[in-house]
Amino acid sequence: MLNTFEKVSREFIDSITGELVPRYHSLKLARLENHIFPYIGEKPINDVTRMMIIECLDRLKAVNKADTALRTLNIISQVYRYAVTREITPHNITADIDKRFVIGKIERKNMATITDPKKVGILLKAIDDYHGEIIVKSALQLATLTAQRPYNIRFAEWDEFDLEKNEWIIPAEKMKMKRPHIVPITKQVKEVIEALRPHTQHKSKYLFHSLHTAIKPISENTMNQALRRLGYAKEEIVSHGFRAMFSTIANENITVHGYHTDVIERCLAHVEGNKVKGAYNHAQYAQERLGLMQWWADYLDNTKQQQRGDK
Repeated sequence: MLNTFEKVSREFIDSITGELVPRYHSLKLARLENHIFPYIGEKPINDVTRMMIIECLDRLKAVNKADTALRTLNIISQVYRYAVTREITPHNITADIDKRFVIGKIERKNMATITDPKKVGILLKAIDDYHGEIIVKSALQLATLTAQRPYNIRFAEWDEFDLEKNEWIIPAEKMKMKRPHIVPITKQVKEVIEALRPHTQHKSKYLFHSLHTAIKPISENTMNQALRRLGYAKEEIVSHGFRAMFSTIANENITVHGYHTDVIERCLAHVEGNKVKGAYNHAQYAQERLGLMQWWADYLDNTKQQQRGDK
């Protein structure tokens, strides 16, 4: 069977199925399906030229999608490395594509978030006073207190939480880099969980099940829509922005809480690339991470108290 670019690409995507959570796996395939396959998918991989690839990238740049172009080029390069390894094609033709000239400089947009203490307090008070479903309110509270990815908040399951060990153990298959992650449970997180327990624990395996069915978690947009109902525009704060909020404030206050930036990164599940060093850091930082996350929860409480006038 002819080794078309699409065929080889799909073989590569299939080969890494076990390395990424479904969401990120699907994103890689979607970029190829939307931006590459319609133009060069049917061509034999050995007939594809650099200029053909560059033309696909230029189409994305023409509609102000330079970042998508860069990410797509990275996936194409992975496809070629796979093809060379499997001796499907002799060369990785993307190796000689200079990203500076093809993609150009990308203006990175910071994740929409809030870091001013007074504004943080106003936001948290608004969340606490949220009059919608307790499922949505609790999801927002857990997102602020744990700084975990919205995907992991949405898919959190009751049997992942050990309140005696103060641990939320997110299994590897749910993590972006396919490694298990332990989130320290603070006293404030426990309060959120206990308040939510009678509403969802005996109805669903998910803490935050869908408002329409207990067999699925809340949708990807649920928390963002709640933030909009609270009066916050997408340019001000998004659910993923709670991670940026934690990272920014924690790094700015290292002299206050006393924890190294490596501890902050571990709390965010930014994994050390060296597996041996990563395993060592995981054990080394267990107590430090609990201490940092308790400082964070107390910091958030303090910002709310100031808004209520409880000096």
